Amino acid sequence: IVGAPMITLEGGTGSTVGVKRSTVFRDGTRFDEVLTALDDRHHVIEYDVLGRLPIPAHDVHGRISLSPITADGR
Repeated sequence: IVGAPMITLEGGTGSTVGVKRSTVFRDGTRFDEVLTALDDRHHVIEYDVLGRLPIPAHDVHGRISLSPITADGR
């Protein structure tokens, strides 16, 4: 998959739990995901992928967690 995708949101902003993000690449490949959790205090987001992915993966549930990288924890 080459090039920047077109991304649209349905049902809220990028930080609204339940928002659907549709991603479409230049070659027509697409996938959708739904934000299922957002925890600003602990720097965590979780999402579910809907439908098929452009890779051989199924029933995808993702979690992204950010950690401090400085000596003082910022």
